[in-house]
Amino acid sequence: MRKALPIILFLSIAAACLSGCRDAEIRRTLRRMMGSTVVLPEKVTCVQNGEVFPMPEELRSRPKLIVFVDSTECSKCRIDKFIRYGSLFELSRTTGSFEVLLLLSVRNSEYQNIVDHLVLSSQPYPVYIDSESSFRRDNPAIPDNSSMHSFSLDSDNRVILVGDPIYNESIMDLFQKMFNL
Repeated sequence: MRKALPIILFLSIAAACLSGCRDAEIRRTLRRMMGSTVVLPEKVTCVQNGEVFPMPEELRSRPKLIVFVDSTECSKCRIDKFIRYGSLFELSRTTGSFEVLLLLSVRNSEYQNIVDHLVLSSQPYPVYIDSESSFRRDNPAIPDNSSMHSFSLDSDNRVILVGDPIYNESIMDLFQKMFNL
């Protein structure tokens, strides 16, 4: 047991250091994201209620919550869970303070399959598809960490809040304060 104590102590210190390094990296990433300007893709397809049309241009200059699904994630899995954002769409509609953009970046080979899936599922809320998968390339401040793929933008498309208000009560409180809700 005495010989195991130094090993346990060493492993505990190492784990604390690694945890501290991870936390420091998350803070650096958040600082890099906050205030960065997000570039929306040139070609964005919108699918809602079984209809397909281009993204309305006026959305580019409106405050918004972007929920980004990268092409490395399972798009269909995430699409099936978009109904969770219904309360935010309703809040958006009633207050007019912000827009909700559920933005999918898909591989070219999957594009038509995802559009067909959205048309058939007749999503009641608009789902936007980055037609050329340029969102990540045009926004290097967005990290690989999918927990940081939901963020709020002001009308100049600067990041003002990182996090998904649906999954985190503290983020929801901040979100409501940011948009005076």
